[in-house]
Amino acid sequence: MVAGKVQRLEMLFDLMKYEVIGFQESRVQESINVTRLYYHMISSSATTAGTHGVQIWLHVSLQAKVLKYKPASHRLLIIVARIKGAE
Repeated sequence: MVAGKVQRLEMLFDLMKYEVIGFQESRVQESINVTRLYYHMISSSATTAGTHGVQIWLHVSLQAKVLKYKPASHRLLIIVARIKGAE
């Protein structure tokens, strides 16, 4: 996703109070694990042809601790996270 588009989506999803968001066909060229203003974003990269790729965004208010993540393929992302208060 283009940086400006990501920012707009992040602000919109925060406004809508979405806590967990999954994307398919994100087409991001690399796997990422980054925290931005409202969301912790983790992705499995797209193919070199620019297809596939998946992402999950966890709202920072969840205080999620990502214990493990594994981009298993261009279509599958495995995440193990602990959400504060969900024990």
